[in-house]
Amino acid sequence: MRQKMLALKNKATMAATAASIAIMMMPAHADTGFDIPTALESLLNLVYTFVGVGGIINVILGARALAAGLNDDGGGQDQQKIAKGKGQIISGFIGVGAVSILTLLGITPSSVIAQMG
Repeated sequence: MRQKMLALKNKATMAATAASIAIMMMPAHADTGFDIPTALESLLNLVYTFVGVGGIINVILGARALAAGLNDDGGGQDQQKIAKGKGQIISGFIGVGAVSILTLLGITPSSVIAQMG
């Protein structure tokens, strides 16, 4: 699951980079009413939301795996499922908390865009 999440994160990063490059390559003289900083800020807000929702999903899946490990059909507990569930819950909380931590550190989409000039 960790590998899938890392692969998904890498794909999201590549998509965000490609979108950013595509937006920057648009002709500057075209008066379409399109504002590049606003579009980039919207894109970063989308990435922040994606990370938060992914964290929530990971917490739910981890709780499910933990419960399945505690209530195994064999009459005992499945330690592998319990360990997997704990790991998913922890990584989910990190995903959910990442946005809050970045905000507390002052790293918001608007501040990132402001640093770009």
